[in-house]
Amino acid sequence: MYLRALTIVFTLCAFGLGQAQMTSAMSDSAEIAEGRFGKEKSAFSDAFTGYKNARDSYGTAKEGLDGTESKTRQRLLEKAKTFMLHADQSAIRYLDVLKVRIEQVNGIPEDKRSAMLAEINQDSEWLLRTRTDIKNAKSVDELREIAKRFREHWRNYRGVSKRMAGLILHEKLGAMIARSESASSKVSEMVVTLKSRGRDTRRLEGLLSDFKDHIDIAKKKNEDAKPYFESIPVDGQEGMKLIRDAHLELKEAHSVLSDISQEGTLLRELREE
Repeated sequence: MYLRALTIVFTLCAFGLGQAQMTSAMSDSAEIAEGRFGKEKSAFSDAFTGYKNARDSYGTAKEGLDGTESKTRQRLLEKAKTFMLHADQSAIRYLDVLKVRIEQVNGIPEDKRSAMLAEINQDSEWLLRTRTDIKNAKSVDELREIAKRFREHWRNYRGVSKRMAGLILHEKLGAMIARSESASSKVSEMVVTLKSRGRDTRRLEGLLSDFKDHIDIAKKKNEDAKPYFESIPVDGQEGMKLIRDAHLELKEAHSVLSDISQEGTLLRELREE
């Protein structure tokens, strides 16, 4: 009976941690600027290693039981607590990673940033309270009920974390698009000035047109992605596809901008006159 109950407890915890790890991997693979969040990924990996060590300890303890029911019950209860505490701590570490990302990413309106951080803090507090419940559990049945609450809570929060990760990328792309639009305006002003001075600007105008097209497409895809991260449940897969497409358009725009910068003769003439 007790072995079966603990198997249920561990299965519930493993399910919750697996989803957290998948969410972390998803948001990390979608990161589009200034490299990957290597330190964040390492922090979560370290926490998840602790969870796996606890699982292995449980397996070892189960194999070495001495057959005394009371001792069996107590040893399994302690191993189950260790396992669940690692699961809970890994979830907290994941939220810490998400919190750092929200704090550091530029382009997020401060009201949205504050709202997301408040939501994360609230969830972290819930997980801390759950740690106390785990430590104070007196029986396998009590621990099993805590594990069910943990699973349900984390299943609900999985959508929240996807939504936050998607909105972070949306805002970050929005800031990049705004800078690109500013660059487009400056090039347009140069074209007008060059034409007023009788310069041949046909190639420059063609490049500028291509640049604007890529920016417009990126902007549209980024705007289309946002509702997917505001809906409940979150359709993160489709939203992330649009985010990736928008980022590819920005890369193409950057390539065109490099070609524009190579039109050095016209631009040098403009500065010299």
